[in-house]
Order: sequence, then C-alpha cells, then structure tokens
Amino acid sequence: MKIIYSFLLASSTLGFISCGNGSPFKNGPSSTQNYEQNKMSLEDQEKSNPTRFLSSKGTYREEVFGHKKVIEGTITNKATVATFKDVVLHFTFLSRTQTIIGTANYVIYDFFLPNQTKPFNFKIDAPGGTATLGWEVGAAVPK
Repeated sequence: MKIIYSFLLASSTLGFISCGNGSPFKNGPSSTQNYEQNKMSLEDQEKSNPTRFLSSKGTYREEVFGHKKVIEGTITNKATVATFKDVVLHFTFLSRTQTIIGTANYVIYDFFLPNQTKPFNFKIDAPGGTATLGWEVGAAVPK
C-alpha cells in the first residue's frame, strides 16, 4: 500500500512540474511582440500629454533700451520614446501687485527628441507696468 501512495505522490509531483512551463520569461517572437506593444503603449501615453513631459526653465532681464524683456532658457523633453515639435511657451506678465496685465504665446519651431534639452532666446514686448513675468510650456505637437 505504501508503494502505491509513493507512486501516486511521485507521479502527481512530476505532473505539476511538467505543467509549469508557462514561465513569464519566454524568449522568442512573443516576447518581442510584447516589448513592441509596451513600447507603443508608452509612446501613445507620452504623446497624449506633451505638457507632462516637456518642461522649461530660464531667466529674464530688462533690455538696456526700451521695455522689452530678454528671456533665455531651456526646454527639456523628459519622455523616453516620444518626440515633440512646435513647442508653445505661454508667457504671463504681472504687475507689482501680481495682477495679470497680459499674456503672449511664442512657438519654438523645432524637434525635441526624447531626453533632449534645447536652449531658447526671445525678446518680448512687455505691456507697460510689467514688474515680473512667468512662463510655462502650453502645448506641443507629437511627431
């Protein structure tokens, strides 16, 4: 009787081991397809929300003559797959009391590859009474 139990135990153990061939670490065409699907999924996610992956920083100063502001900075694409183009910078002009007295949009007609930083430089006519200004990436077009 013990021999029969031992035989049944051994055969069921072998059955479970042989059925465990569904490893998630497969090689071959299916893993390549999964990689491509995930990559496309990531690219679609990045392209659907450009402002989440594009950021800008910089400084501004008053032009020596006149009321223009000289703005110098960089735009960084933090996406891992998506390329963007025609980035719009949205500028807001503020008074001394932090009241919005004007806005302006400027487009940088260039391609921004994944994990790339590019400089920009603008001279902007600021409305009278501008004490400070701020800007953010307002939009971009996925390539």
